[in-house]
Amino acid sequence: MTTRIKALALIALVPFLSGASCTKIKAKSAFKDGIKLLLNGTALSAQLDLLQSSTVAALTPPGGLLPDTVYTVSISGVKDIAGNLMSGTFTSSFKTIDTIAPTVSSLTYTGDLIKNNILPITAVGDPDTASVDFFADGVLMFTDSTSPFAYSMPLTKEGPVTVKAVARDLAGNRNPNIPWARELSFTVVADTPPATSITSPAEGSQVSTNASVTVNVTSTDDLLAKEITLTAVMNGQTLLSQTKTSATGKTFSTTFSFTVPLTAAPGSSIVITAAAKDSGGQASAIAQRTLAVKDGTVPAIASITSPGQTAKYRPGEQNAQASVTATDNIGVTSITCTASGAATGSRTFTIEPAATTTTQTFVFPVSPSATPYQNMTVTCTAKDAAPNTSPAGTLTMQVADIVPPAVTGANRTDGETNVPAKPTISVTFSEALLASTVTGTTVTLTIEGGMPVAGSVTLTNSSKTVNFTPTQNLTKAARFRFSVGTAVTDEAGNGLTTEYAFSFTTDGTPPSVVGTSPANNATNIQARPVVSATFDEPFLASTVNAASVKLVADDGAAVAGTASLGNNGKTVSFTLSQDLVKATTYRLVLTSAVTDEIGNGQSGAPVLSFTTDDTPPAIATVTPADGAQNVALGIAVRNQPRSRAEISLALVCG
Repeated sequence: MTTRIKALALIALVPFLSGASCTKIKAKSAFKDGIKLLLNGTALSAQLDLLQSSTVAALTPPGGLLPDTVYTVSISGVKDIAGNLMSGTFTSSFKTIDTIAPTVSSLTYTGDLIKNNILPITAVGDPDTASVDFFADGVLMFTDSTSPFAYSMPLTKEGPVTVKAVARDLAGNRNPNIPWARELSFTVVADTPPATSITSPAEGSQVSTNASVTVNVTSTDDLLAKEITLTAVMNGQTLLSQTKTSATGKTFSTTFSFTVPLTAAPGSSIVITAAAKDSGGQASAIAQRTLAVKDGTVPAIASITSPGQTAKYRPGEQNAQASVTATDNIGVTSITCTASGAATGSRTFTIEPAATTTTQTFVFPVSPSATPYQNMTVTCTAKDAAPNTSPAGTLTMQVADIVPPAVTGANRTDGETNVPAKPTISVTFSEALLASTVTGTTVTLTIEGGMPVAGSVTLTNSSKTVNFTPTQNLTKAARFRFSVGTAVTDEAGNGLTTEYAFSFTTDGTPPSVVGTSPANNATNIQARPVVSATFDEPFLASTVNAASVKLVADDGAAVAGTASLGNNGKTVSFTLSQDLVKATTYRLVLTSAVTDEIGNGQSGAPVLSFTTDDTPPAIATVTPADGAQNVALGIAVRNQPRSRAEISLALVCG
């Protein structure tokens, strides 16, 4: 156990007990080494006395006890007067009271010694320091109980100042005298006002109307440049009044922006002023710049319009017009317009007095040789007094089309014959046609001496080509008239000057043979040949069948097989179901039921005749030759030896 002892000079009293009462111990000479006062485990010199009838042992150090120190009493080997020996060792510890004041080892500050500044001061004390009192010129200003011990001292006056730091420990020991305390002396100087400068724009700079102006301002101070206020005034009109602040720093740089009014008169002055304040509220001298306003806003061509945008001007028109509107923030002084492309002309309009908005009419001629839909462009620019020139405004129009469409080609010619059963008739014109005028009424196909033919009318090729397709096959060997009437117009409304028409005659001739297989009148044809006949025009597929296409022998017997149509409808083939009889003549017959697409039928006469093979095979050559000598040995063919010599026979069939 440890007991805190207050006295510096101490008598350690140790009572001895036996049961419920104190026990007398033997004379101290018998155990003087058994009762000890220890400091850090080392026995100290102490006077031992027995008190209260030898029931209490007292230890008295000759020099007294040290303050704030732990001591231990150790007792062992003690006997009572009966000779009984105390068992074990008894120890008891105690600590003396702390009476020593702590010391401030250092006292420092950081920052500027300027009035109105807050000066950080730091004190360092002994390890047992509990708090530090800070004094300014003998007046207690602040107590800090947390390490590190610091005081933010307001510098409220100018001149010399002495700061003292006094430490206190947990026992309350405190000594305000040196060297326990520590002092710090310094001199506080006056706080000077900030300085302000406008770094840009430069004095006398020109600024344009409607332009954004950026102003750069810098303020410096010995402590804190806290705020900057900038104003911009033109002819009594405040364009900007703004304050910006800073929380730290001796230098404060910032920017301000304002817009020059669009209607500001050129030559006007804008006065910019800037002033700053520091943390003490002191204001700087005013910094100033004067700027000159110039007209930097160019005029604009707001619009160019013309009646010719909807009702196109014709070639040779002398009074084509365009209306141009120009605007400017100060005033338009002139407008210049020119015409180009299919039109010519140029004119400058002087605007007196200058106007913020003005509209002028530009009259120009269209070239007599202008072609349909040729472009003509009106270009205009405007100027103000600065002089600023506007971007060019343009209006492009097209010349009216007064030329009627003309035929440039057709896929049929007047008087053409052998026209197929269902032709598409196409006529191409020099320009696009108005679709609403191309109908079954204005485009017709009529059989000569009869009624119009039903069909569809379409426009293709960017509306330049008229197409007519009959709904059904035309009558064979008949004359037809195709016409495009004058009611057909181009997109400008110009109609054909005269009707365009031509006549043609449909096909009246049956298809003719242009080739056969086998060749016509061929002999020695194999037993199952490919039989076909190719014609100069296609057949109607539905007319080619087993009943209309026959292969017959010279005795009139029909050969079994199937008929088919190929080669784009021009080749009729007959496929045999069995071999033909040898030495027999066969004929391929197409009846009158086989027709082309318009209905021209065959005559029923044979289109092909051939005779099958009637000649037996004969030996043409023998190898080795008959009677040959010294025939070389060879290797038998077909993997089995037939003889020592290879024998070759050539059989001629037919």
